[in-house]
Amino acid sequence: MRNGNGYINNNDRVILKTLYYSSPRSVDAECIDPDCTWIEQWVHRAGPRVKIYFKPEEVKAAIATCGGLCPGLNDVIRHILITLEIYGVRKIVGVPFGYGGFSDTELTEMLLSRKVAQNIHLSGGSLLGVSSGGPEISEIVDSLEERGINMLCVLGGNGTHAGANAIHNEYHKRRLKVAMVGML
Repeated sequence: MRNGNGYINNNDRVILKTLYYSSPRSVDAECIDPDCTWIEQWVHRAGPRVKIYFKPEEVKAAIATCGGLCPGLNDVIRHILITLEIYGVRKIVGVPFGYGGFSDTELTEMLLSRKVAQNIHLSGGSLLGVSSGGPEISEIVDSLEERGINMLCVLGGNGTHAGANAIHNEYHKRRLKVAMVGML
């Protein structure tokens, strides 16, 4: 958009002005303030949707924190819980120690709720614990199926998200339905 001298020419100004004043929408998400710009609209894109895929009463959601510790994990866990409960999801579990929690058949899921997570954002670390690595992808998917989990929220970095992608691909290969949510 800039010419060789670093300036924006008049044709590009019209394009920028059109972009600035237009109002893109994402899956029925709209800015609360009707006078906000498209830049402000992008901030409001995430959030509740009119149409959802799973019926909330049929969802069993799981949250896992993988990789290493980083600031804010408990706050993210808390907000996931609040959001799921707003949607009407009542079966929410925590998987202790990341993907490693799917390998231990004796391991009990941690039932989570807003009440459990009320003040966890004030603490460091992760309520669920973290670990790197874990069992084979097929073993993780088997464990998810056995536990009746059809929504998995994972928090972590590149390795965590590569694992989430592999889990999704295994679900796809088995023609099963699951919602995968990854947070960096």
